[in-house]
Amino acid sequence: MTDVAAGPTTGCEHDRHEIRTPRLVLRTPTVLDLAAGNASGSDPEAQRWLGFPEEAIVPEPQRGELLAAEPGRGEFRDLSRLFPDSTALVAADHALEQHVGTVAVEVHPCGLHHAGGWLAPRFRGRGLGAELFAGAALLAHEHLGITELHAAAEEENVAIHRALTAAGFVEAQGPATHRLMNGRVVPVLWYAHRAADTRHCAPSPVRRGA
Repeated sequence: MTDVAAGPTTGCEHDRHEIRTPRLVLRTPTVLDLAAGNASGSDPEAQRWLGFPEEAIVPEPQRGELLAAEPGRGEFRDLSRLFPDSTALVAADHALEQHVGTVAVEVHPCGLHHAGGWLAPRFRGRGLGAELFAGAALLAHEHLGITELHAAAEEENVAIHRALTAAGFVEAQGPATHRLMNGRVVPVLWYAHRAADTRHCAPSPVRRGA
């Protein structure tokens, strides 16, 4: 297994999470970061696996413009009403100069909490998928109090199988198919990342004027 152990939990001010891996910083996104996150997965190669709804796909040249923007710029908004069951983080390199990808953890009442994520085109094939999913596992176990995190991997998507395994996920039981956001149903294999001890991060109180 690749060594993708994350560093100490930092940040988490005002319900904003921050996680570090050897090469990445994963943080709660600003509004602009969310747009860049969609852009990073809007290319045809990514859409083969992700299946965004049509309205979420960012066309060129806007895609390139968003990915060229500096991460962390813009305002934060409370997205809990729009995404009540999902916590997303955007990943950047440690220099915080380029968007690398996006990962999210969805919490379900049935207990099958699962992670999904993707990398921007120029950062694929570098082993960063393992760090992205290692960050998702840390978000689940150390910030959201989740004991067992799952991930569905389409059978033919070799890259995600490798990334999940390198991040410490192991094969697990789950539904034979998974419905993508655009409604397409695909055959999948399931993985799980488990932790004996979990906790919720403790965000600091919102300071007046923050």
